[in-house]
Amino acid sequence: MNALAKIETQLGLTIRDYNIDEAMWSALTSSIFPGAKPESIVMAVEYAKARGLDIMKKPCHIVPMHVKDSKTGNSEWRDIIMPSITEHRITATRTNQYAGQDEPVFGPMVTLNFGGTQHTVPEFCKVTVYKILNGEKVAFSHTEYFEEACATVKGGGLNAMWTKRKRGQLAKCAEAGALRKAFPEELGGEYTVEEMQGKTLDVTGTVSEIDNTSSVNSPNGYQEFEDQHLNNMRALAMEGSEALQAGYIDLPKGECKKHFWSVHSVSLKEAAQHADQQQGEVYEHSPA
Repeated sequence: MNALAKIETQLGLTIRDYNIDEAMWSALTSSIFPGAKPESIVMAVEYAKARGLDIMKKPCHIVPMHVKDSKTGNSEWRDIIMPSITEHRITATRTNQYAGQDEPVFGPMVTLNFGGTQHTVPEFCKVTVYKILNGEKVAFSHTEYFEEACATVKGGGLNAMWTKRKRGQLAKCAEAGALRKAFPEELGGEYTVEEMQGKTLDVTGTVSEIDNTSSVNSPNGYQEFEDQHLNNMRALAMEGSEALQAGYIDLPKGECKKHFWSVHSVSLKEAAQHADQQQGEVYEHSPA
């Protein structure tokens, strides 16, 4: 029984009913949504299909969330599907009324404290998009403030993406807000994953928080460890098992490394083994 057949048996469905063959499924699991649960990937495929989007272009993200029932106090981890800024752009373009946007306008640089670390950031970003209404080009603007938009980790520090791409992430949030103003019927009140990182949602009587910690019982400093090393380890896994082995050895020793491997080892090994097969050679050894 091949890998796809095993997944179909596990989920009780036929992946081919979603117009996905074995090669596409392999790409979805190893490249587009590495580490995601099979059932969550199927949800993403259904989401894209319902909106007429190409899942291979990753118009949405699989986001782990900590969901707490406000009535019972019970909580659990769930994967939800959230649109990316790419989906907002595609939806706006399909109306044939979208007439482009201006370059983002950033506010003055200010120094803000996040988790005990000083960051110099743009105070705000304003994006203006244009829509053709009754033959005229009409402007819709949205201003997003860094302090309100940024995503933080446990302890209050900025997460890795917002640390590296302060302007880029803020501009995406401002653009999403402007597109929703211009195209309310098409986009409604649906926020993008860039906007919702680290935020709290109210959904049908529940309070949901985006998972920025990967585990409730993660050791001190784990989120920073994961932010620093996960993307690199995924890239090494795509090169094969030998590269993954070398990357594992180079990871700083300690409890964070142990926890990291307990969370990500299965998906990383699967991606590495897939890369080995594509290269025509399989390395039997891998980090224990």
